[in-house]
Amino acid sequence: MNKNKHESGQIKIIFFIDNLLAGGKERRFTELLKGLKEDDQIEFEIVVMSKEIYYKEIFDLKVKIHYLIRNSKYDLTVFRKFYTICKNYKPDIIHCWASISAVIAIPTCKILKIKLLNGMVIDTPVKRNFTNKYWLQAKISFPFSDKIIGNSNAGLKAYGAPTTRSICIHNGMDFNRFQNLKNQADLKREIFGNKEPDFIVGMVARFESRKDYKTLIKAAINLHSLYKNMHFILVGEGTELEEMKETVPLPSQDNIIFLGG
Repeated sequence: MNKNKHESGQIKIIFFIDNLLAGGKERRFTELLKGLKEDDQIEFEIVVMSKEIYYKEIFDLKVKIHYLIRNSKYDLTVFRKFYTICKNYKPDIIHCWASISAVIAIPTCKILKIKLLNGMVIDTPVKRNFTNKYWLQAKISFPFSDKIIGNSNAGLKAYGAPTTRSICIHNGMDFNRFQNLKNQADLKREIFGNKEPDFIVGMVARFESRKDYKTLIKAAINLHSLYKNMHFILVGEGTELEEMKETVPLPSQDNIIFLGG
């Protein structure tokens, strides 16, 4: 730690994430930074690998954002660019929020002797072998990580995170986000019109393969064939949204409702 940081008593952190699109991980990232901004003992900068930012609250924090953009999937210049950012900023900790960011951070952490906090464990992988890129990146990054954070013990166990350096921090919730909500009856009328569903099933997640909307939609179609007044509400955006819409047959389309993000 350099002299200035000793004098100020501050901890300096680089938060390194692959993107800030709409999603649970990105929401948790944003909420954490909003909370840390209130602590005058913590100073931080952000490194993000995409210029698309859904959570505009990030800009309200008035912190420096570095855009580390890859020119291609195999663009190795990001290692040098990330090293330069950290050499100039001199953080005490690099907190990575994705498997690829953890891999990129390894050389910098070792060369500059910076602690690596690896927060890539946010799911429970089905494929636990080297055909799963997240599994592979976990196996590469875990040995170099000073601490590994997961949001579930099941995820940490499934990825084979070393127990002596792992910690589970479950997802939190800012209940202020639930103030001034629409009236429930008005919302139901907005979605269902004059219908009165007997039972409503909901799912909120990005339309990506790892969220497995496909299984839910198959179940929804089967259940609708048995219970005509059962409705499903699917909330989210993503690369598979249109594909999933096309899997719903015409008889079920009024009962399986896509609300977008």
